[in-house]
Amino acid sequence: FFSIPLPLVSRISGESESWADIAWIAIPVSGLILATVALACWLFLNRTVWGRHLLATGENERAARYSGINTSALIVFAYVACSSLAGLTGILFTLELNSVQPASSGSFYELYAIAAAVLGGCSLRGGRGAVFSVIAGAAVMRCLYKAIVVLGISQMWEMVIIGTALLMAVTIDELFARWLPDRRSGQSTA
Repeated sequence: FFSIPLPLVSRISGESESWADIAWIAIPVSGLILATVALACWLFLNRTVWGRHLLATGENERAARYSGINTSALIVFAYVACSSLAGLTGILFTLELNSVQPASSGSFYELYAIAAAVLGGCSLRGGRGAVFSVIAGAAVMRCLYKAIVVLGISQMWEMVIIGTALLMAVTIDELFARWLPDRRSGQSTA
């Protein structure tokens, strides 16, 4: 397989080794892109009709369709937006590493992404979640990954640890989903 080396670029305050090191007021460009995309997603989901329709479709597609929402168009839009953001993420990942090997770069990153979303409070059943909570979940996953690397845990156990974190998050999500309706209706589960 092959690697694609990327050219070196100069930083605002000196020499840099990669595009990911370009900074503006000591904030990496990738951080600025994250903040911009997160704010745009938050504004879309919480301040536009289409965003609220998308959340309604995720919560209950049939009810959204019966209320007059064009769920097919929203689902296609959601897939296109997700794919576009995944492409942007791939570009930023490539710029950070300075090279890419298609066979091995990003292996099992979908597990990290799902775990980050679930840790951030997104329901696997859809319709619930917050943009900034997902960013917090991603930060927790990154800290967990860094701890695994610093402790020298083998890659085999890395997947076990991440899978366990995902399983715990899904279990907690399911328990809250069962507990919350009982709590709202005033019933006690004890």
